[in-house]
Amino acid sequence: MPDPSVSALNHRARAFGAGLLHALLLGLSFPPVGWWFLAFIAPLPLFWVAKNPGRSVVGAGFWAMIGVAPFWVWSHAWVSSISVAGVYPLVVYLSLHTWVFVVAGHRALRGPIPGAFVLAIVWCGIEFFRGAIGWSGYPWYMLGHPMIDSANAALAWPAAVGGVTLVSMLVALPPAWLATRRAGDGHGDREGGRATAIAIGTLCVVWVAWAILRPTAAESDIQPFRVGVVQTNVPQDNRIDWSTAQRLDDWLTMRAQTERVAASDPAPDVIVWPEGLVPGWTLDPVALDLERSRAIVWHVRPESEAQARRLAAYPSRTPATLVVDEILEMQRSLGVPMLLGAVAYDNLRIVNGDTGLVYENDALYNSAFLVQNGRVGDVWYDKVHLTPFGEIMPYISAWPWLEESLLSFGAQGMAFVLDPARSVKTIPLFLPGDRSVEMATPICFEATMPGVCRRLANVAHRTGRPVVLINMTNDGWFAGSDRGRGMHAHAARWRCVELGVPMVRVANTGVSGSIDRFGRVMGSLPPREAGEAVFPVVPGVPSTVYARLGEWTGWGAMLGLVGLMWLGGGRNSRLGERSAEECGKG
Repeated sequence: MPDPSVSALNHRARAFGAGLLHALLLGLSFPPVGWWFLAFIAPLPLFWVAKNPGRSVVGAGFWAMIGVAPFWVWSHAWVSSISVAGVYPLVVYLSLHTWVFVVAGHRALRGPIPGAFVLAIVWCGIEFFRGAIGWSGYPWYMLGHPMIDSANAALAWPAAVGGVTLVSMLVALPPAWLATRRAGDGHGDREGGRATAIAIGTLCVVWVAWAILRPTAAESDIQPFRVGVVQTNVPQDNRIDWSTAQRLDDWLTMRAQTERVAASDPAPDVIVWPEGLVPGWTLDPVALDLERSRAIVWHVRPESEAQARRLAAYPSRTPATLVVDEILEMQRSLGVPMLLGAVAYDNLRIVNGDTGLVYENDALYNSAFLVQNGRVGDVWYDKVHLTPFGEIMPYISAWPWLEESLLSFGAQGMAFVLDPARSVKTIPLFLPGDRSVEMATPICFEATMPGVCRRLANVAHRTGRPVVLINMTNDGWFAGSDRGRGMHAHAARWRCVELGVPMVRVANTGVSGSIDRFGRVMGSLPPREAGEAVFPVVPGVPSTVYARLGEWTGWGAMLGLVGLMWLGGGRNSRLGERSAEECGKG
């Protein structure tokens, strides 16, 4: 008779090894290695554990979770530059989904549904919860994401029908079939197993066939829209504690960059700066008028001799609106509209505080403004989905005292002062020759949120003007991690596939570039270098199935997960009894 302690140790080691193998395969399928085809076998080890967990499914899930954790440590090491204490709970949270999958998958397999479909649905239901619901959503490193790196981004096309969740489902089905086929496809029915194999094979054939046959030419007769991009490469520290002297110094650099890109031949239709990089307090017209009326001044204290020479033209007491006034004058002189990132206020009040003037407000927004004809436009976009743990603590921010305590413990120097807007807006741009385009401007993390971009695209579509997504972001948060920058851009590319419209990314420290409606990168600037470029894109019409119906696949997977758990819990199937007996013998 086998020693029970040895048997338990073997089961733990097997679950841990399966988690570790999954972590390795998933990591290799993403950039920088980018072996996208490994995504088709990456979930297989966890599928095996869910099917045969040993004596304790809870224990198997735990050890598989421990095995997967190194992937999340590797992929999120950049978080330590923001909050060392924040890395650990984030890794635990992300790893915990593996434990949930093993437990839920094993239970769901006891039901009457063919096992291949069960595992794929459970996987995608949990993935969708992480991506769209839990902690306000974190849709990075989804199983289907590597498909956008397939040749010509060909295998990404199902996202136009059912979002990334549909692609993840298609990727999960073949390994799920491999994991369950020896058990008669979940309930000992050999014909059922054959029928399931035929169904999955047919889906894959259709998937690949359309990937090969789909039209990929730019058949639109819409004139290309030329976007001038200014990649500033301002250090992230300057955003957290941006001294007056450094603001002026950076403004001189950005002005030179803007003048260079405006001189391109042919000239751009619009010039875009990254998120929040206007070196003044705001571009909100009402707030600017208040600053001018109060005659607010900055005290300029150069931090080096070289900086003092660069700022010699500025007096030691500089009007707070001077930089903005110079930006408006520069734009008027160049004659090219500019899309800029700054903050906007609700009911700004400038009052005397104990340490000087204090800007009080009812709400503060992270915003995108259009400057044209030397003035700020009447329509601007306020960010609706704040970056979790970067701009807001989901749930926790409802208790300010708790938020302050956690920030002082794990992220000293940060302050969550921004508010989410209540509605989405897009920004129209009218150009000479009766040309016009509607700019949908997801800011930073919003470009990775499918629901936010869908709302923006549909609002833009209702104007009747062609649409382009412009993602303004400050990826200085990633510090020295180009992998983090690359993954931010990688996740954003899926919005183009889902909605059928192009995107231009404008990132402070990179990666800036253009993406066509198929998710293909058409041009980019190198990370962590200042640079300029003009990217032509063809505005599109968000008329895909996903644009109309949204996350029907994701919600369907969530409902399927709940239903399968109920069926599996209420039925002592022959598979469940047999698995228990086999595990006892092991």
